[in-house]
Amino acid sequence: MGDSDRLWMDSYGFVYSGDGKRLLKGANVEGAYWIPEGVEEIEEGALIGCRIGTLHIPWTAHVHEYDQLVFSEDSEENEELMPAVYFWTKEYANLDEETWAFEEEGEYRIDEHGVGYSLNGHRLLFVRAKFTDNEYHVPDGVVTICSMAFGLPTLPEN
Repeated sequence: MGDSDRLWMDSYGFVYSGDGKRLLKGANVEGAYWIPEGVEEIEEGALIGCRIGTLHIPWTAHVHEYDQLVFSEDSEENEELMPAVYFWTKEYANLDEETWAFEEEGEYRIDEHGVGYSLNGHRLLFVRAKFTDNEYHVPDGVVTICSMAFGLPTLPEN
C-alpha cells in the first residue's frame, strides 16, 4: 500500500486521503470546523448526513459555491443541513482577529463595540472574536443581520 492509498482521520473524525488533498468523509461537529489548507477536493458525498455548525473551506479547495456542497440527496433536507460556510480566498494565517476579515478588505466598517457592518450600514455582518456584551442594540437602518453574525467561533488567544 503506497502513501497515496493510506487514509488519515483527524481528531473530529474527518477522513482524508493519505496526501491530504481530498476530504473523503466528514463528521458531525457542533461548532466550527476548518478544513485544513492543502485540501483541494471534497469528494462527492463526503458531507452527506453531516451536521456542522460552521464550515470553513480553505482557499486551496476547488469549492467556491454552496451548490458544490451536498449534505443530503434531498434538496429540502440539504438546505436544512447546510451550515454557515466561509469560502476563504487567502490563507487562514492571514485572519485578522480584530476585523474577522472574511469579506474583501475595506468592504465593511466596525463600530465601537466591535460589530462589523457593510459600508452602507444596512447589513450587520459579524462581531469580533472578543465581543462579550450581554446586550447589543442594533442601530436604525440595519435591514439584515447575517445568520451567524453573533455565532462565530472564537479563535484561541496566542
